[in-house]
Amino acid sequence: MARRGFRYAVLQVSKRNEAARRLYHREGYLVIDEDPGQWSFVDHNGMERHVDDPTFVMEKRLAPSL
Repeated sequence: MARRGFRYAVLQVSKRNEAARRLYHREGYLVIDEDPGQWSFVDHNGMERHVDDPTFVMEKRLAPSL
């Protein structure tokens, strides 16, 4: 990603997934924000589903490419 000119990588991880948050933290990601994690979609049966999964927004500065 750095070779393509990106300076940061940003991801979201569920607040319920502590193991994933720790993994990304070990890889250099820091929590920079929170997201309420609420959205809706229509499933394969045509039913509208609502999701409530709050997340941490995590960011990592990428090393400049050579």
